[in-house]
Amino acid sequence: CTEAGTETRTCAHDASHVETRTVPALGHNWGAWTVVTAATETTDGQEMRTCSRCTAQETRTIPALGHTHVPVKTKAKAASCEAAGNTACWTCSGCGRYFSDAACTSEIDLEDTVIPATGHAWGAWTVKTPAKCTEAGTETRTCAHDASHVETRTIPATGHTPGAAVKENEISATCTAAGGYDAVVYCTTCRAELSRSHTTIPATGHAYGAPTYTWAADNSSATGKVVCAHDASHVIVETVTPAYKVLTAPTETTQGSGRYTATFADTHFTTQTKDVTIPNLAHVHTLVKTAAAPASCTEAGHTEYWTCSGCGKVFADAAGTRETTLAAAAIPAKGHTPGTAQRENEVPATCTAAGSYDEVVCCTECHEELSRVTKSVERLSHVFGDWVVTIPATETEPGEETRCCENCDAFETRPIPPTGHEESYVERAYRLILGRAGDEEGIAHWNAELSGGASAGGIIRDFFRSEEYLARGLTDAQTVALCYQAMLSRDPAPDEVANWTAMLADGYSTTKLVAEFVASPEFASICADYGLTAGTIELSARDVNGNITRFVERCYLYTLERGADEAGLNEWCQHLLTQDLTPERVAFGFVFSDEAKARNLDDEAFIAMLYRMMLDREPDEAGLANWAGALRQNTAAEIAYDAAFETGRSEADAIDQTRQNIYALFAESEEFGLMIRNFGF
Repeated sequence: CTEAGTETRTCAHDASHVETRTVPALGHNWGAWTVVTAATETTDGQEMRTCSRCTAQETRTIPALGHTHVPVKTKAKAASCEAAGNTACWTCSGCGRYFSDAACTSEIDLEDTVIPATGHAWGAWTVKTPAKCTEAGTETRTCAHDASHVETRTIPATGHTPGAAVKENEISATCTAAGGYDAVVYCTTCRAELSRSHTTIPATGHAYGAPTYTWAADNSSATGKVVCAHDASHVIVETVTPAYKVLTAPTETTQGSGRYTATFADTHFTTQTKDVTIPNLAHVHTLVKTAAAPASCTEAGHTEYWTCSGCGKVFADAAGTRETTLAAAAIPAKGHTPGTAQRENEVPATCTAAGSYDEVVCCTECHEELSRVTKSVERLSHVFGDWVVTIPATETEPGEETRCCENCDAFETRPIPPTGHEESYVERAYRLILGRAGDEEGIAHWNAELSGGASAGGIIRDFFRSEEYLARGLTDAQTVALCYQAMLSRDPAPDEVANWTAMLADGYSTTKLVAEFVASPEFASICADYGLTAGTIELSARDVNGNITRFVERCYLYTLERGADEAGLNEWCQHLLTQDLTPERVAFGFVFSDEAKARNLDDEAFIAMLYRMMLDREPDEAGLANWAGALRQNTAAEIAYDAAFETGRSEADAIDQTRQNIYALFAESEEFGLMIRNFGF
């Protein structure tokens, strides 16, 4: 550690060549300091370290520590009523000095920590044992600082409080015996008896009331009776036989009269009389017959009966033994019996004009007309004959063929393709659906649509929906015939026309009709001949469910008196298909729409509209009168309420509210429920 060393090296060529050099001393490698003598507050200490390579050691002094306070805490103690408290402080266990903080930086005197006693803070006196008339009570009060500090004092006895005298042992005086009672005074607080005295009540004597008299049913006896007011068991009764005298003798038409006289011996009673009526002498009926009259539809009839000309009584027999009344003999009117509806004023439909007729219902009994409804008949479809070539086609020029209606002067023409030209799919559609040859621009447009991915069926649908086709004004039967010719390449049979026109009459659109034909194998075969695909036709809401479509169309018919517009029909059908509106709410939307309100229906017309729309029938006379009367009465009540309470609601809104209430009753009826079930709801 303290002395240098040496090191040598030898030449590899000659071992005698050796070189030596000095290696410096290493120096000590000291370990950690170790305390030999610990320092105290007043004396130094010593610590030492040792070299790890040799035995050399090194020492150094540890300075004296000086004084360090060791605080001992005295906890704060609150002052009580009778004992002092103190604040928190710390005492050094070494030097005994006092401090106000745990770090012993703020020295204080012990007296500075003392908190003086608070003294008592007495509350109000509280009665613990109430004083009685003859016994003292107690009351206490408690210190607010310490609930265990309680002070008690005596409440003097209150003494008795005399109440009003009460009667006891009371005996009522009777007609013949005296009565009496004890007058007793009690303390009102403890109920102790304070005094008692007796009082005597003299006998009352009898006090008979006014006499009552009772006559026997046959007036053979009369009884007088008086009762003592003091005692109902004290009674005087006397019965006598009255004397009778006729005052006026009776006749057959007038009654007589008589009088009974009862005379009593007891002075409590007076002489009584009773006048009686003597019946007429026996009557002999003189009967007049009224022959039976049968009831009619509108007038009541009656059975045969007899009337006494003397007394006016009515009898069911000629002998006058079975008395009756005119009401019992009456036969109610039978009411009308509706017959089968008959047609009158019939105007046949033609190919160019709709027909009409009156549907009349008469009573089968009296033949009175009960109802008359004018109905329209859809105009007839033309009955065309076979196509006849009127201008033959040449190799380069198109020709023309014509067919004529068998019932009128109407006729149709259509082009014949040039014999040297193969007709395209689009040209065929122009010829069969629009009844003309296609123009160059139109043919180019539709061919571009097909090249762009449009289906053959879609092209046909668009032709049927075009303004040019709609302007032709064809009937449903003619439209069906064109579908057969354009998509099946044949004419329909009569039953086929009937089936498809019935579907259109049920509310389906021409698009639905085209969709059915597009889905047929025959149309697919025609498309294949042209190298095209038939495709499918997407349907609108009105064509998904025929029942729903018919329900919505009748809403248009009965509430708005017009046919459905395409957009509105699809929208209402969609609401019903998705079930986000019920049939009741859809009907409500029509009845209370702005368009329906603009019709300004009076109460009778409004009720009649509800009958047709919601009950599927005409209103009966009594029902119409009852509902219209209720509507007027309720509307008047609503308007009166608004006026009385100044609600600010308009008269139109009041009318609307009462009509909505009536509508709700129709919507809840069994008839409306049956009708919508028939539509599949």
